Amino acid sequence: MRRHSKSACGGPDARRAKLGTRHQVVGLSGAQRARRIFRNEAYLQVRRNEKPGMTHEMERQVTEDLSAQKVFPHVPNVYATRAMVGHFEEVCAEMVLPHLGEGEQTVGIGMKFSHTAATPIGMNVRFEAKLVEVDGKKLTYEVEGFDEVDKIGEATHQRFIINADKFNAKMAEKAKKT
Repeated sequence: MRRHSKSACGGPDARRAKLGTRHQVVGLSGAQRARRIFRNEAYLQVRRNEKPGMTHEMERQVTEDLSAQKVFPHVPNVYATRAMVGHFEEVCAEMVLPHLGEGEQTVGIGMKFSHTAATPIGMNVRFEAKLVEVDGKKLTYEVEGFDEVDKIGEATHQRFIINADKFNAKMAEKAKKT
């Protein structure tokens, strides 16, 4: 069997190789090869709507249900880190939602996060996200959070575009294993 070309490991065609285009169709029939190449070329055309530099903002009020004391009662009654992480994910997922194809969703796959200032219950918080990289189906964002006084956190967050039906079927299979 023929090995992948060098460009599958690096170079200008690396992105196409990651998406399973021409470099990964060895051994398929002509019709199968054409369908896979067409599907992935079409996918690249759809994805061009998601460009680095896109931004999105959202605002929320810090309520009692977002308190750190909901997780552990022996900590201050302030905006919880877990809630901020969730809001960082939400602003990124919300940004890309109008650009997804039918049946697509995103899932979080990583976050490098810092919670830099406490926020009292009752204050408003605002989140600003910027899409900084699109690598096939992987999206990378820079996110910042602010309350009414301070910058309260920042993160680099990655999300992956998935086919919701396939993902949900895998999760149903996994749930059956318990």
